[in-house]
Amino acid sequence: MTEATMARETSAVEIKAITENDAIALHQFYVAEFAHIPKLTNQALWEWEFLRHPESQGKPLFFALQQDQRICGAIGGLPATLSVQGEHHPACHPVDFFVTEQCKGLPALRLFRKMLAERPVHYASYVSDDAEKLFTAAGFLQLNSHIQNYYYGLKPDTSPAPVKARLRRLAIACIRSLLLNWTHLKGLLTNRGGYTYPSSDQLNPDWVPDLPSQDTASRIKILKSTEYLRWRYQDSPNLSCRYFAALRDHQPHCLLVIHADNVNKTAAIMDVIMAGECQPQLIQLLIRAIRHYRKLGYTAMTTTALNQPLAQALRVLGFSSSPSTHRFMFYARNKPLKEAMNNPQLWEFNLGDTDVI
Repeated sequence: MTEATMARETSAVEIKAITENDAIALHQFYVAEFAHIPKLTNQALWEWEFLRHPESQGKPLFFALQQDQRICGAIGGLPATLSVQGEHHPACHPVDFFVTEQCKGLPALRLFRKMLAERPVHYASYVSDDAEKLFTAAGFLQLNSHIQNYYYGLKPDTSPAPVKARLRRLAIACIRSLLLNWTHLKGLLTNRGGYTYPSSDQLNPDWVPDLPSQDTASRIKILKSTEYLRWRYQDSPNLSCRYFAALRDHQPHCLLVIHADNVNKTAAIMDVIMAGECQPQLIQLLIRAIRHYRKLGYTAMTTTALNQPLAQALRVLGFSSSPSTHRFMFYARNKPLKEAMNNPQLWEFNLGDTDVI
C-alpha cells in the first residue's frame, strides 16, 4: 500500500492543536486508553507541565489526533532554547507521545511530523522502543551509549554477605570517606577566591549564574532563566528540591539542584549550572550535598546525565557509573548544526532536562 493510499484511508483522522479548553477531553482519553501510566492521568501535573511552562503563555505546545471528534493520540512538547557552540536555537523536547492501535502507522507519523515542524531542533530522552524506530526514521541521531547512570552510597551496605564481601564493602566505604574528607580539605586550603557555599529549599534568584559567551561557545546546553528554574523545580507538584550555590563576592558561579525522594531515601542530582570553569566549586557543592543528605539518613545519591564536567566531578568523589538504559536522541533540520550536535563530549544534558517529574 502506498503512502498516498494510506493517507486517503486515514483522512478522517485530523490533527488538532490542544488548548486549555481541551484539557478535560485529553484527560478522559488518557484515563480510557492509558490508565496504567500515572503521569498521563494526573491532570494537575499536565496543567503544570504544559499550561504553566514559562514559554506556553496558556497555549501549550501539544497536538492530538482526532477521529470522529474523539482523541485517539497525542504528543506534547517542552519548548526550550538550546545553545550549540555559541548559537542559540529554538528547541523542543517531545514528550507524552501515545496513540491508540488504530492510529499507529501513518497517523502517528503525521502527528510526529507536526511536532517536528514547530521547532528546528529537537532532543529526547527516555525513548521507548517503538518511538526510537519512529525517531530514527524521521532523521534523529542517537547518543545512547554515552548517557550514564551514576550512584553514590550514603550509608554502609549492611545486608548479609560473606566475610570477604563485607570486608570489601568496609574498605570501599573507608576509601570514599577519606577521599571525601581530603577533597573537602583540599578545597578549603586552595579557596583563595573566597567562595561561599549557601544552600536552601527555596530558589534564590541571586544564585542563578549568567552564562558567559565564552562558556556557551564550546558547549551544547539548554539555557535556563530564573523563571524556568522556578517552574521546573520549585513549582513542580512532584519534586522536593534543595539548591546549593557557589558564590564569590556575592556573584553566582555554580548552582546544583537536588531532588530528595523522602519515600525511598534517595537524593537525585537534577541540574548543574556552571558559569565558566567551576570544577573545584562544583566538587565542593557535591561534597556539601552528600553530607547534607547523609545527615538526614538518606541511603544514596544518584543521577542520569550526558555531561562531561559533571561526570568528571562525580568520578573525583568516587561515584560509580554504568550505561543507562534511557536513550538520548536529537534532531536538527540544518545538516551542519546536526553534525555539530553529534559530539557527546560537548553536551551538558542533565536529569532535569528530561521530563522526569
